[in-house]
Amino acid sequence: MIVPEITTINETAMIVPETVQDKVISSDERNEGGSSEQSVDMSDENPLKEMESQLNELVRSYGEHHLLVADQLAVIALHHQYVTGNLEKSFQTFTRALNIFEFLVNLRSFSAYKSDDYSTKDRDIDYCIVQKGVILTDLGNVLMMMNRHREALTRFEDALQIYRGRGFDESHPRVRSAERVRIRCTCQIETTTTST
Repeated sequence: MIVPEITTINETAMIVPETVQDKVISSDERNEGGSSEQSVDMSDENPLKEMESQLNELVRSYGEHHLLVADQLAVIALHHQYVTGNLEKSFQTFTRALNIFEFLVNLRSFSAYKSDDYSTKDRDIDYCIVQKGVILTDLGNVLMMMNRHREALTRFEDALQIYRGRGFDESHPRVRSAERVRIRCTCQIETTTTST
């Protein structure tokens, strides 16, 4: 992964070019529905084209390594997975989103993080960590659909480790979902192994 030169980091753990600092969306605004830039009108004749246009605008406004860019990539990856059926493109797009979340989580330890608002920073870091688990589960699902079960199993186990590390108990929906697909994946591996 190529790490961009950091010019400024705002209070919500997002790398922001100095020319767009005033456009940064705080985590509170994101949690309240975010910006109209990110909403997707599925009535559009070509929703993928619209989603990619929104992604390009987010990258132009905030740079590649931004929470909103990663979130939009995940939406596009889901579209490729379930609407267009392009699993390879879905895998690549989820991987790109995962790399952004990993970058932002790792940024926490960088001395370049200039925020004094630790509650906002921690909330955004927490969001990125959990989203890594979500993206890993999504990647596992794509790999299952591609019959790459052993790779999928690793993604599900990594997601479960993240969720449990965040204190999610076994009844949490994210844990239950990842555990359910992990078990299904394990059964598929066992079935494939015994049939060969």
